[in-house]
Amino acid sequence: MNETQFRELRTARLIGRPVAPADFAALRRLHADPAVMRTLSADGRIVPEAHTLSLIERFVAHWREHGDGVWLFRAADDERFIGYAGLLRRVLDGAPECELLYAVSSAEWRQGHATEMARAVVFYAFGERREPSLVALVLPENIGSRRVIETLGFALEKIVTHAGLPHLFTRLRAAAREMEGATKR
Repeated sequence: MNETQFRELRTARLIGRPVAPADFAALRRLHADPAVMRTLSADGRIVPEAHTLSLIERFVAHWREHGDGVWLFRAADDERFIGYAGLLRRVLDGAPECELLYAVSSAEWRQGHATEMARAVVFYAFGERREPSLVALVLPENIGSRRVIETLGFALEKIVTHAGLPHLFTRLRAAAREMEGATKR
């Protein structure tokens, strides 16, 4: 598959496209933002450029291998960079999982973008990819991310050590999501 075969994700305010090498500058701004990195990096510090390049390579490879991955989201009205959200298939706490990832530029915090991006990815994962469940890892002190996953219906499963730090290991099952949708009709 080539990158043009991968689909966009659209929401009322945002357009997500698969992360590509051309997204380096946007992702670098995110990785150089101390406020964002307090919630993303293991030591809370900004990460070197090599990390950003490596992450992009990993995201692009994930798209090629799995046919899905991480989208970079921009505002539909003016194309400003908002953040990223997507799926990452990897082993977590000893088991293969499909993980929901998201990060938002600190200039865009508290506007509902993380929830909007993550919700689009959840609908994609359950609707198009027929994933049985998704997991999300969140630092306990990251109140904003905790609100996002709670809003989406993720439930705490356990506390795990990830990247040397305790994380909330949460899960959203497709069956629970379908039941929630049926009760709201």
